[in-house]
Amino acid sequence: MRPGPCLGLGASLQKLGTQVDSKEHLQLATARLPKGLDTTGFINSLYQWASTLTSSGQNMPFALPIKADKLDNGFQMSLLRIKEGRPMSVGDIVANVEQVDEKGDVLFVRFFEGPASGIDRQGPAPSNSRERLQKNAEALIDVPIIMQTMKVAIQKAVAQNKGV
Repeated sequence: MRPGPCLGLGASLQKLGTQVDSKEHLQLATARLPKGLDTTGFINSLYQWASTLTSSGQNMPFALPIKADKLDNGFQMSLLRIKEGRPMSVGDIVANVEQVDEKGDVLFVRFFEGPASGIDRQGPAPSNSRERLQKNAEALIDVPIIMQTMKVAIQKAVAQNKGV
């Protein structure tokens, strides 16, 4: 998997090139949301998708347990491993709706390292943070499945919440 700047959802997605979060991350996708979209409903629809993803049967089994948390303007999916006797994130996919000047509402999907990232790493971590993030994302085989199914979830959430 090679995370890139865009999911490829057609005209509604834009390669915005806007880095709005200063914490080191990989930008997995950006989607410019249509004007008039009920963003609260959109966020709730996406969170519902994320929280039921592992129980829908469509994508099971995932290699790692996944925990979904609701955020004020999106959600976070944590891929979990056991470290020090408790579940800890090895990587987080965070989706947030943010206001971007002259672009309107934009959905940003980012990958962040979790506290247990590299738990199974053979050898030293790359010293370059971008390369390390890329390697960590590539090592989590569930990330491509999540991103593929997220594309459809975004499209459905937009359709359900347009012009409300």
